[in-house]
Amino acid sequence: MVTSFADVLGDWVYYGRILALSKEVADLERFMAPLFVFNIISTLMGVLLVTSLVKKGLGKGEDSHCVKAVGWFLSLEILLEDIPQFVMTKIIYDARGGEWTPTAIFNVTTSAFNFVFNLLDLATPDDDEEENAATEGQVYTNMEA
Repeated sequence: MVTSFADVLGDWVYYGRILALSKEVADLERFMAPLFVFNIISTLMGVLLVTSLVKKGLGKGEDSHCVKAVGWFLSLEILLEDIPQFVMTKIIYDARGGEWTPTAIFNVTTSAFNFVFNLLDLATPDDDEEENAATEGQVYTNMEA
């Protein structure tokens, strides 16, 4: 959840920096609309993810629907937000003549951390899944005896 918040913050800081630069460099204006759309997606995905995690944490989302929703949000966040942010930052980097700014580095870093942590969350089984697997193994073992 912290990485998602940092990622959203990094996206908006980067957007603000490019917005300021676009007033000086006319060529950057063409990137403002796509960057804004991806920032809105980032914000919405962050809100949905936090809502799902809070619901799950409060015990109102212990059912498999909430767990599946969190997985879907993480997957969608990777596809609809993290990867496009990498691409947009690279395109803007190229348009600026290959100049990395501290804001661009911050944006790529927060997106990369969020990307990696989302992949780890997707790959790590939930406690419920581990308990179910252990219970199923125990039932199978008892049936053999």
